[in-house]
Amino acid sequence: MRKKRPEEPLNTDRWLVSYADFITLLFAFFVVMYSMSSVNEGKYRVLSDSVSSAFRPSITSVQSTPRASSPSQNRIIEPISLEIAEPVNLMPFKLDNDYITISQAEPLLNDASEQIDNFADEVGASLETFINEEQVTLRKGPLWLEVEINSSLLFNSASAELSTNADGLLGTLGDLLSSYPNRLTVEGFTDNRPIQNSIYPSNWELSSARAASVIRLFESYGLDPFRMTAVGYGEFKPNYDNTTAVGRAQNRRVVIVIMADVTTQETGISVADLERIRLGTNN
Repeated sequence: MRKKRPEEPLNTDRWLVSYADFITLLFAFFVVMYSMSSVNEGKYRVLSDSVSSAFRPSITSVQSTPRASSPSQNRIIEPISLEIAEPVNLMPFKLDNDYITISQAEPLLNDASEQIDNFADEVGASLETFINEEQVTLRKGPLWLEVEINSSLLFNSASAELSTNADGLLGTLGDLLSSYPNRLTVEGFTDNRPIQNSIYPSNWELSSARAASVIRLFESYGLDPFRMTAVGYGEFKPNYDNTTAVGRAQNRRVVIVIMADVTTQETGISVADLERIRLGTNN
């Protein structure tokens, strides 16, 4: 006769295993939450300042001017009216893994502002005739000078080939700029009318080609090509009203941007930083 197998005693403590697992997971969860809440205050302030600077630039524009809609308002600023609305006020600049303070950067930026003042005086004197005829406009920022030229002075309609009249104006400017190491950006703009020829499928190509033509001419005057950049904006950054003939003519322009020479190891400011700040003030 088979012996009856003794019954195993009922284990009433199995719930302790699940409970211990739950407590362990809960403890791990709170450890992770606590570690996430411990923020390095210094790093947080740097991050906060950087984000604020990117989305709300501290440098104010030279002049906030409404878009022109009539001939009486057809210039962004009066000829050779060059003033900085507010003093330079920048966030700390990155230098390798450290940051320099505003007070440390201020003397260097003051030097940069003097550079731009000198450029404005020299360019204004060299192009005085064109400025008085309202074919050239100067616009000065804290760390850059913009020379806006009406495209009709440089190009024939729907063309990126420089006209014979362009050589005098750009040659004067090229001779002046060849004496300095500053970075240049040449920007091309068009009106909103579609271009209709087999060379340029759209205004993107036309505006870019015009900017490149100016840079090629500057290169022929001895400017280092590594310090120059060509940019085409097409019809998408109008400064004037495209619904009028006057506004469209004024939107067809080339802007030569002369950057202050402050992109050194002393400041840690890059060319991209300057361009981001400048574009931020023009938005």
